[in-house]
Amino acid sequence: MGDSHTCTHGAFGAFAAGVGTTDLEVGILRGVCAFREPKTIRIDINGTMPEGVYAKDVILRVIKELTVKGATDCVMEFHGRVVKEMTWKAG
Repeated sequence: MGDSHTCTHGAFGAFAAGVGTTDLEVGILRGVCAFREPKTIRIDINGTMPEGVYAKDVILRVIKELTVKGATDCVMEFHGRVVKEMTWKAG
């Protein structure tokens, strides 16, 4: 998809990749899209989350550690106690 938010599909256990406008045009017009097999980054998040710390705080810290381009063209897998103990709350 031609949208940076496409990559959030991983939250639902699906693979998705954001593409540029040229790739999107080729995909629409020709029905093809070429991908390289992405490198996988495993992120282990252990410990406990203090009161008032939420999933968004955790991912912002991960982004800070990786830097803006730290996971470009990569699949990210999240593991660890903190991830397992996160719950889904519809807001």
